Amino acid sequence: LAVLVVVALGGLLAVQTGFVYRMEIARALPGLRPLLSEACARSSCTVPYPRDAERIAIEASDLQAEPGHPGHYLLQATLNNRADYPQQWPHLELTLTDAGDNPLSRRVLPPSDWLPATQSPEAFAARNAVELRIPFSAPGVAPTGYRIYAFYP
Repeated sequence: LAVLVVVALGGLLAVQTGFVYRMEIARALPGLRPLLSEACARSSCTVPYPRDAERIAIEASDLQAEPGHPGHYLLQATLNNRADYPQQWPHLELTLTDAGDNPLSRRVLPPSDWLPATQSPEAFAARNAVELRIPFSAPGVAPTGYRIYAFYP
């Protein structure tokens, strides 16, 4: 009876460990993600993708005013996932600044606002770069500069 209890408790511990560390297991062993996702679907949980902002880089960016449309701008940027594993899409923070680099306007852009239609909304693929074109308006603001960075809330 004691052996049966130890085996049952050991199995329960293995299941709990798999549940708690499901994201880390899926990152380290990507082939197990479908199996973990299927098991989680039965238990009403999900297998989230990692959120490592240090591995997300904005390689290049450019902000241009749209000719003939005052207060309308186009932000172009290249977002790069430098990680060896897929990650969750980050949020972007865009800050428009004046000549003294003082903030004039700040906006947080969730992935749903800028993710290109050609990209999978599920995850940002490993070692992948994405070209972004984000049109927006900022009436009454005359920025001379901007700052943009990627983060996870």
